[in-house]
Amino acid sequence: MVFTPQNSITERWAEFLTTVTFDDMPPEVVWQTKMFILDNIGCALGGFALEWGKKVVAVGQDLGGKPEATVVGSGDKLHCANAAYVNAKLANILDMDEVLYGTRHIGGVPVFPALNGGERVKATGKDVILA
Repeated sequence: MVFTPQNSITERWAEFLTTVTFDDMPPEVVWQTKMFILDNIGCALGGFALEWGKKVVAVGQDLGGKPEATVVGSGDKLHCANAAYVNAKLANILDMDEVLYGTRHIGGVPVFPALNGGERVKATGKDVILA
């Protein structure tokens, strides 16, 4: 696609998202993404260690569905969407996950759908980072 003033930002964004590859990513971006993922997993482990975390996992178990993605800490397999939700909640329980703009904790929101969705489809680590 040739970018012209007539191309909408949505068209430009869609073109970028459908053509970017892992090899296009600067090493610093890959490294920071890995650190972001590890930080969220660590936060989820901390959340799981609390009684409140166990209750969040129990809710995820009650939701049912095909067991296809892992819950951090317990190792339980839940439906992909349920596992992503539970893991994101676990990552935020201690309120120690990263802060965006100094006010919002959103790390689990993109990380766990990528990790649990990647697990569901047997994606590679590179695929998950690119996601």
